[in-house]
Amino acid sequence: MKEFQNVVTQNLLEDTVFHVHKNTQLGLFQVPKKYKPQPPFRKIGNGMKGQHGTAYPLLETALEFSKPEAWLFAILLKTHSDKSGQSDISKLTFTKVDLNNLSKAYALLKQRDLVKRVKRQVYMVNPSAIITDKWEEHKEVWKGLV
Repeated sequence: MKEFQNVVTQNLLEDTVFHVHKNTQLGLFQVPKKYKPQPPFRKIGNGMKGQHGTAYPLLETALEFSKPEAWLFAILLKTHSDKSGQSDISKLTFTKVDLNNLSKAYALLKQRDLVKRVKRQVYMVNPSAIITDKWEEHKEVWKGLV
């Protein structure tokens, strides 16, 4: 059985010249990506100031929620996507009473600068309140929303 001779290079595709002896067999293998475990919890804003801005005081605000605000915010948390920073509630079914409560709760949460509507039945929670790995990208999207 023939053995491969190890040739280490940073990125074979970026190298311009790669010298190999005549009659040498080459084998390519992909280096596996390192597993990055995700914690089973979310990071939330605590109202403190830092070099990147001021975090949203989510816990203090949540203690002041009315019943409709708490109901809607719980739904938004359940449907929250860390990749997009948005909550899509379009797959949920609501009664007319629920839709009225949702509308009122959204208005109250928007006054608190906690939630903004991206499009119909898609909302974005303030990225300084729920902090994700893509916080900076989400912050730019948040600034562009009305």
